[in-house]
Amino acid sequence: MFDDSPVWRQPLETVSVLYDPFADRTFMHPAIAVFILLACAAALVSGRNRALIAAMLTLNFIPAAQRLYLVGMNLPAIRIFIFAAILRIVIRNEYVHLRLNNLDRIVAAYGISTVITYTLQVPSAGSLNYAMGSALDALGAYFIVRVLVRDGDNLRCLVETLAGVSIVIVLLFLYEYRTGVNPMNVFGGVPATSDIRGGRIRIQGPYPHSILAGAYWAAALPLFIGYRLREGLRVPVMYLAAFASLVVVVLSASSTPIASAAFGVAGAVLYYQRRSLTALKLSLLLTLLVIALVMHHPIWFLLARVDLVGGSTGYYRYLLVDSFLRHWSDWCLIGIRDTFQWGEGYGLAAVGLRDLANQFVYEGTRGGAASLLLFVSAIVTSLGYIGVVTRSAVANDERRYAWSVGVSLLVHVASFVAVSYYGQVKFAWWMTVALCGSLYQRHVEQYAHEFGDVLAGEPS
Repeated sequence: MFDDSPVWRQPLETVSVLYDPFADRTFMHPAIAVFILLACAAALVSGRNRALIAAMLTLNFIPAAQRLYLVGMNLPAIRIFIFAAILRIVIRNEYVHLRLNNLDRIVAAYGISTVITYTLQVPSAGSLNYAMGSALDALGAYFIVRVLVRDGDNLRCLVETLAGVSIVIVLLFLYEYRTGVNPMNVFGGVPATSDIRGGRIRIQGPYPHSILAGAYWAAALPLFIGYRLREGLRVPVMYLAAFASLVVVVLSASSTPIASAAFGVAGAVLYYQRRSLTALKLSLLLTLLVIALVMHHPIWFLLARVDLVGGSTGYYRYLLVDSFLRHWSDWCLIGIRDTFQWGEGYGLAAVGLRDLANQFVYEGTRGGAASLLLFVSAIVTSLGYIGVVTRSAVANDERRYAWSVGVSLLVHVASFVAVSYYGQVKFAWWMTVALCGSLYQRHVEQYAHEFGDVLAGEPS
């Protein structure tokens, strides 16, 4: 039950699906077991800040393969923590502080939709178990962060903890880069030696893949840039965390995280030109329109041209998106379980297009058009909430913090074009979406008496 077996990403010439060898069995180092017990205890009996600290430590220092297998259930470490955090919220009645908004409803509908559609593809207990586990990861991560991040102090604690984690993570990455040995392998669940592609070492650390490690820390970078505090040593710590994030991105040796990090830095800088944002968006739209008109290929062919570090598989990603759109009737209703046959139309019958290296393609094939639309709606609604906060906030700090969370969300979206999330990194994505909802709720509650029903209403 709750089988979350991912596929291991392979280069284009060897694309294949290999199921997680750690699935359906207990695989946990004794030290990790103690760590999880302490994290769960902190989630159950401590304040909200300490629960958030425990969540960040579990997310970043325990490989996804570390798990328990109980009564047919695969329980990775982050999922065990989610269970403990949900239990805490129920016992303490903390959910009463949650003011449901459109984003909450969309995320809940998304989780239900993915369970139904994925199960209908191949009706079986295994399909239901996988879908329920995946939905639990998404909904659990989202709602525990929505409940635990209730004010500015909670958000500050989360970002500061993430900053401290980045400094430790970069030391692990530097060690792996110098030795070619992943130090987290001592616990098991990650390769002992670093992957090498195009002559470059790709550092993975405790994360499921080097690309995911880089994408995750590229999305964290705007938080450190925007959350510069003026109190004591916290300012240099934030700058050090931003530098550490950049180092992790570079050591991942992948085009996607590097491009996403550049996008994040640009988004952070645009804070000072936010009044010209409408003109900038129109300019970008017109530029893409002109490029689409003059290109002999569809606009998504640009994916084939992205290769910042050498050895990238951009052409495969182009073929994946192209085939996804061409075969829309295959997945539109309830999704499709296997996309291997899509490669036949591109002369890739022996290789196939089974590696779903695009989050939007993944959502469509896993849950059909309904799940894909709800996923996109969650993104659009989150950005709408951030827009409300940045436009109407009175305090500059609140405006800047909201902007940084919005940019972090967009960096994740930029990475989605070339990778699909799995393992514990999914928690980071839904955490960012939840922060948008929490910031909006806090803002409405704080300024409702000044702005009345206009602010309290949902953004258009």
